[in-house]
This record gives sequence, structure tokens and C-alpha cells, in this order.
Amino acid sequence: MKYVRHLKKSEWGIGKVLSINDHKIEIDFINCGVKLLNSKIALLEEVLDEGEIGKFKEDKLLTSLSNKKNKKNTFDESLSLEELIKIFHKSYPEGFYDEKYIELERKNKEQISNDFMNHFSEENLLSKIEEGQYKDICEISKKLISATKIIHSIEKTNFRKAISVEENQEEFIKVLYNFLYKKEKIEEKDFFEYKEFFNKISCNKWTLLSYFMNMIQPQKYPFLKPKVSKKAAEVFGFDLNYNMLPNWQTYNSFLTYTQKLMEDLKELKPRDYIDIENFIWITINSL
Repeated sequence: MKYVRHLKKSEWGIGKVLSINDHKIEIDFINCGVKLLNSKIALLEEVLDEGEIGKFKEDKLLTSLSNKKNKKNTFDESLSLEELIKIFHKSYPEGFYDEKYIELERKNKEQISNDFMNHFSEENLLSKIEEGQYKDICEISKKLISATKIIHSIEKTNFRKAISVEENQEEFIKVLYNFLYKKEKIEEKDFFEYKEFFNKISCNKWTLLSYFMNMIQPQKYPFLKPKVSKKAAEVFGFDLNYNMLPNWQTYNSFLTYTQKLMEDLKELKPRDYIDIENFIWITINSL
């Protein structure tokens, strides 16, 4: 199925199927956005009429253009990269290697990331899986997530409670290992399976999902903090495709942009995405 309608929710309009995992199906409906449904329960009817599908695509495009046109912009226009670099240098003249920057912005995150990379390396996770030892490393994850200042205390508490449940510990380690190390490049299906675990333990938040990705592999994955990232999309002039529920479309858009920003800032020699995130946060908060 590519396009469907929900027989009991006609007001949702036609939806495009984004992903299917067993009985879980993720659909982007024209009138209400992305929904995660149980295909065994939801009454879905496949839409085959080319006219209806064409109308869906047209309406989706018009909605997207209308949102961009009517979007309230706090700024007169997107700022150039040169202007953003000047803003960054006002706070830290020596850029990413400024002693004050390292002390205030990078040191703590780098220390936590190093601890994550040590305990959650491919070799260590595989060893824990083969030995069936999950509790100790889950305890470490609780301590490390408690140490960060960039995740809300309520989200930290919810995660610690969820990962203290023994039946969640094995799945957490295996899901994390499969997601981070089974493939060189993640795809939509991989992201869906990863975020489904967090959904299962009622911790399906952007900050939690992207935090583990970022701390364990800071060279590959950026941390997505919703409020700052949405504002950055406005200032930097890129389409985030933001949805409050973690989804591949939003993260892939954010990843694509931050990859470009990493390249654009190469003269400043960013070490990893920790530097890129700091650049975004510092410039955004200075406006």
C-alpha cells in the first residue's frame, strides 16, 4: 500500500504510507500529519484512483507552500553564514579552539561522549549481548544521561524508570547495537525500528533518541533539540519538516542540513557534531 484512507476517520483525508513494521504502520495524512497505527485494528482502505492520488500530492504541495508563505518569521530574512560566524566569534574569538569555548561549551559534553563511546563501543555492546549481561551497562546509561544538562529532568526520570525494568534492558542494548553498528548508513526502516523501542517504553522524545546517537557516534549524528532546531530552521533558512513525534523525514532533513553546515564551516575545523550543535545554539541564542 502506498496511499490509504482511514474508514473511521474520513476527516483525516488520504494518507501516504511512510513505513510498515510488522503490524505497526506509519502514515502521513493530508489533514492531520503523521499517525502511527496498528494495522490489525485500524480500518484502512488502499487508494488506487490516480485522480485522488494526484489531488493528494497537489494538496500536500499547496499546504507546504502555504505554510512557508504564512509562516511568521521573527527575522526579516535568513542570515548568511558569514553573519552567523561573526556572531559566533563575538562570543569566542578563537572559534572552536577558544579556551573559553572549550571550558564552557564543549568540555562537559566531550567527557560524557567519551564515556559513552567507551562503554557503548561496538565491541563492548556485542560482548554484553553474547554474555547476556545487560543490567550493568543499563545502569551506566542511567548515570550518563543524568549527567547531561541538555535533556529535561522529566525525560531523564522517565528513561531511568523504563530502563530499570529488567525486560526492557536486553531489548535496549540489542536495539542500540543493531541501529548503530549493523549498517554504515541508517535508512528509514532502521530509524523506525529504533524509535519504536523508545515508543514502547514511553520515552519517544527527540532529545532521548538523538542523544544516544550523538553521544556514542558524535562524528555521524547530531543531537536534535526541538525548540532550538526549529528556530535554527527559521534563521538558517532550511526546511526541517518538523513533527513533534520522532520520524525519519524530520531527522533526515536535520542530518542533511548539519552535514552541509559541517562542510561550510570546515575552515573553523569542527571536530564533530558537538561543535556544530554548539555553533547553532550559540548563534541562535545570541539573536
